[in-house]
Amino acid sequence: MKISDRQYAESLLLAVSSQSESEGRSSLDNFAIIMRENLDLNRLDAILAIFSKLWDKSQGELAVEFTGARAISTDVRSELEKYLQTRTGAKKIVLTEKVDTTILGGFVLRYEDRVLDASLKQNLVDLKNSMNK
Repeated sequence: MKISDRQYAESLLLAVSSQSESEGRSSLDNFAIIMRENLDLNRLDAILAIFSKLWDKSQGELAVEFTGARAISTDVRSELEKYLQTRTGAKKIVLTEKVDTTILGGFVLRYEDRVLDASLKQNLVDLKNSMNK
């Protein structure tokens, strides 16, 4: 039976989450040996991407990407972090901000498997599509 990327990532999380640094290194070595024996080292990038998300979640962190037509103020950033903490239950919000003038106005918010597109560009596309129906 083939082990999925998610199963590998969950196993790695279980192996290292409650261990000291030296024990964790030993677990990582064992994990690499198992992957090599299963000829799965080529899947390491995908497994580590899943592991990173699982680790952040286990630590109460939420990675969020905010894309706006212009930079947001410190006050708006703080309010957004509070809103996301309340909505998701995350202890810490790791907010990455991008400026993309092509969205014209508004913002696009990405976290977990969610995308909230409140950009003017998307609203115009939606309006155009509804008028063409």
